[in-house]
Amino acid sequence: MAIANAIGSLRELSRIDWRDVFERMNLVDRVLETDPAGVYRQMDFGTRDQYRRAVEKIGRSSGSAETDVAQTAIELAGLGGEDPQRSHVGYYLIDAGRSQLETRLCCRWGIGERFQRATLDRPTLLYFTGIGLGTAAALAAAFALGNPLAVGEASLPRSLLLA
Repeated sequence: MAIANAIGSLRELSRIDWRDVFERMNLVDRVLETDPAGVYRQMDFGTRDQYRRAVEKIGRSSGSAETDVAQTAIELAGLGGEDPQRSHVGYYLIDAGRSQLETRLCCRWGIGERFQRATLDRPTLLYFTGIGLGTAAALAAAFALGNPLAVGEASLPRSLLLA
């Protein structure tokens, strides 16, 4: 009888939508649902999860509780006024307003995060710098191999050096 009850319980557990349970219990989700634009609840689970991960990351870097980060993002979105983009909490969590949220929460990023942000903020500069450095290295190698003085005078006959 105990085994039958255990199997029945496992079947019941497999039917539960854990994402829905998680979102109902998550305090950050409850704060983000108060999005002034009213868009957060209409988004799919993946996008809402992306917002929650952004809240988590900002919370870690600022030393603030995740609910405080979410509440600050909601407050900034409330100041967005008539602009539909700035009145949505996502603008401050994953878009151009993120720096404003991070400044308000006094975020401190490590060296790796700073480097990643610098490269992602200027992809064209990074691309052309890489091309320039690669070209310079190839030209330097070609010049060094093609220049007899770079090889060394001792290994070449004197007649070749005078020519």
